Amino acid sequence: MTENAPKKFRLSFVNAAEDVPRLVRAYGRACQGEFALVLRPPEQRGVLVLVRKDGATFWRSGEAPATDGQRRVPAEVVRHHDGSLRLSPLTVGSGGATWLPYDATGLRAGQRVTMAFHPDDQFAHVVTGDATDQRDAPGVPTSSITAKDAVTLIRTEQKATPKPGPITLKGQWSGYLHCDGGTPRVELVRKLAAYGVLTITSSPDGWTWSVARTEKWFSKPGTDTGTAPTLLKAIEAGLARAMGLLGEACSVRDSRRRAALDTSFAVEHPIKPAAEGKDPTERLRPKEPRKTKARTPPPVDAPVSLPDAPVTAPALKRMADEVTAEADALESVRDVPWVWQETSAKEDAVAWFTQVGLDDLAQEVASYDGGPDRPLDAFVARLRELVDDLDVDEPTRQDARAQVDRLHDGWKTAPALLERARRLVRYAARMTESDLCRGTERKEAGDAVDRAVRAYTEARDAIGRGEPFDGVRKLRSIAQWVALAAAKAAKSCSAGQMSLPSGRSSVADEGLQPGDRAVLVSDPSRVGTVLEWRGEDRVAWREDGQRVTALLRVTMLAPVVDEVPAKAPKAAAPKKERKPRVQAAPVEVDTAKDKALIDAFSAAVAAALG
Repeated sequence: MTENAPKKFRLSFVNAAEDVPRLVRAYGRACQGEFALVLRPPEQRGVLVLVRKDGATFWRSGEAPATDGQRRVPAEVVRHHDGSLRLSPLTVGSGGATWLPYDATGLRAGQRVTMAFHPDDQFAHVVTGDATDQRDAPGVPTSSITAKDAVTLIRTEQKATPKPGPITLKGQWSGYLHCDGGTPRVELVRKLAAYGVLTITSSPDGWTWSVARTEKWFSKPGTDTGTAPTLLKAIEAGLARAMGLLGEACSVRDSRRRAALDTSFAVEHPIKPAAEGKDPTERLRPKEPRKTKARTPPPVDAPVSLPDAPVTAPALKRMADEVTAEADALESVRDVPWVWQETSAKEDAVAWFTQVGLDDLAQEVASYDGGPDRPLDAFVARLRELVDDLDVDEPTRQDARAQVDRLHDGWKTAPALLERARRLVRYAARMTESDLCRGTERKEAGDAVDRAVRAYTEARDAIGRGEPFDGVRKLRSIAQWVALAAAKAAKSCSAGQMSLPSGRSSVADEGLQPGDRAVLVSDPSRVGTVLEWRGEDRVAWREDGQRVTALLRVTMLAPVVDEVPAKAPKAAAPKKERKPRVQAAPVEVDTAKDKALIDAFSAAVAAALG
């Protein structure tokens, strides 16, 4: 627990009038986190947890690290069903596990000892013959635990509250939990008489009690102090000395309740238990980003910022690479619970960075809206670098890293992933609008984008109707179709450039492309061919009649404007005069001859039929 200025938080007691309080609790916000304390003085044990945004730590009484890195806890010697003696920890959360002693000499069933052990070992050492070294003074929480388990530990520690104890003293217990330079310090106070006060204070070494008697007309001031390993022993020792110190100045009636000593008086005036407030540790809850039911995803054509359609081959290739990389990232998504809930991770991160004065990081997060040209993983990696370079203390840096982790997790939810898929589809569509995409490859790229649009629309409609569906599989389908579109667009650009004619228009904004004819601006008589792009502003150029390829800036070349001579119109061929058709002479008909032929044909048919 690290804190610049000391803070104190009021203690809550279960019946503060009892001589020994059964339960002492505290809750507060310090050390850039929340803490909760539970002490059980009659049982000489306690728990302190600290929950931060990057995790939680806890301290538990009786668990002190030994010199060899093991744990020390109070334990009881028990007899196992096989007849062997085992060591059973007496701390909460041991789960009933037992350890075999390395040396069982002198041990007996029911004996209380202190054991040193390692959780992964089956054997343990007996450190002392009794548990006199057990201490319940709160220490700095250093053992790691999840926030959820920390809350459970605090609630478990308050179960099975001890039975009510005697109420014989006047006054009630009060006190505070202090945070002094990162070290917890508990202070309990009880006014025993008008002139006597008992104060008990914790420290890393145990408890210190002090009794103060103020000066009165009938007595002089007096004080006494002492130490004890546990709160119970400190209370007992402090009260015993207080009675002696106060008894030197007055009778019993000033410090004792009459009802505790006079049974007949107690019948008419019974001792009333102290009023109890609410349990302050109930306010300790693990903080998670707020989640609400997300709205139906927007249609594909909903507004979104898009780049201009690429007009050069390098620009198209760069855009295709960005789209392919984002598609691969979405296609690799695996273990994502498809719960349709929006998270406030982004808003929470912006608010936190603003609150601690890191306005630059807050602006970075607030302005990020995603897209293939701004990959999510690259953005988060840059955020982590900025956090590592912050000029802040280490706790603040750790909290900032936890904010980035929560932000990254919030952007991996179902609504965020589907929105990334929608932007990806729009980017791919814009890429295929380039004039550089031609031929059948361009048509296939457009078809792939259409398939991706249909897959997104099907997912959107299913979510709108509240129907169950495999969102991760649909996400991969969208990504695969978009990746195919990017590949086809890049290929169509390459194929289209190979089929370009050698003569090009001299329009300035078209630029030079592979296959174009170009001349040197400094010497227009030197003509050559552009072979390929090299970077953003350089091209490989080969002059006619040369074998060496030169690498030139685009501004050093100018496109060749081929002057194609106009073809002379063909002379019209003289029309041929058509010869007039010769009329056929009329055929003369010989009736006698025709009749003789018919009679001969009929005679031949009659002979064939027999």
